[in-house]
Amino acid sequence: MQVKCRQVIQPSENVQDIIKQLNDINLGVIDRDEKGKTSQFLDMNSSKMKDLGVNKILQFVKELYVKIKWPPCLLDIQQDLPSKRTPQPLYIIPDTNQFWLPNARGQLQVPRGDVIELYCSKSFANATEENNSTAVINNATSSLKFTNKLKVAKNTKTLRPRCLHNKTFIWQNEKYDLQQFICEQSPKYTVEQLHDKCTTMIDDRASLNAQMYRVGFNISGNRFLETMRICFDDMVLRTLYVQHKLLPASIHFQKFIKRLNFSKAGHFKDVNMNYLYSQQSQRQRAADLLKGQHKHLFDKSTLFWPVAIWLQSRLYLW
Repeated sequence: MQVKCRQVIQPSENVQDIIKQLNDINLGVIDRDEKGKTSQFLDMNSSKMKDLGVNKILQFVKELYVKIKWPPCLLDIQQDLPSKRTPQPLYIIPDTNQFWLPNARGQLQVPRGDVIELYCSKSFANATEENNSTAVINNATSSLKFTNKLKVAKNTKTLRPRCLHNKTFIWQNEKYDLQQFICEQSPKYTVEQLHDKCTTMIDDRASLNAQMYRVGFNISGNRFLETMRICFDDMVLRTLYVQHKLLPASIHFQKFIKRLNFSKAGHFKDVNMNYLYSQQSQRQRAADLLKGQHKHLFDKSTLFWPVAIWLQSRLYLW
């Protein structure tokens, strides 16, 4: 009796050819650190790469190589972002409706080779001597000189720099510190009516006219980064409740940020919101309600609840 053994499956000629060509491709050195150590990446623009016609495979190999060999970019939200007196962009997970939140140590952690999406509602600011020659270290201004001056086309709203190493990112084949990416003005938040009743209060007569609104940043027609939802009665200008999701990252927030003026967001047309939400106005209101017994309850630094709620929607990360 004859027993036929299975033959070893041979890869097709196409696969063998791809493997051979991959083995022939050299890693291109595109970076050298201060100690002279080189960082290597697959050169996706080489003629050999283009001839392969297997860009997806090569991209996978590149990303795998980068993530295994090199640590992520880590940026302390107190020290490594733009100066607190300059308009910062939103830091977003690319192609999502989610902010890039800090890790447990209060750092933005971007894997080596990955991109982070930055967004300004008006435009990114072009190169100036200030935002290209200063850095913030321990809440103090340093005279650190950046290597390149950032040059951004007018009306550019979205940028996607790629993590290179440490705090350095690659954008348009140039190296930049993430501190250099700033906006012409602070990102504009919006309030949108959802045309839905406040579901948890349908049977409450006091809320018959109340509608749900969402507060956040309108990135595009189908991308809205929501920070909170508000049940609001437009007839009597009354907020019934606010929904805001607290996450572990909520414990981390940038300190010493100067708040913007309040926006009426299409409502409160005949009301001076900046004055009503000022500490002076709130102290006076507390004095009226508590009949002068408020002094031992609040000090000069106290922020009352409307301001606290507003602050939660002010910052793009938390």
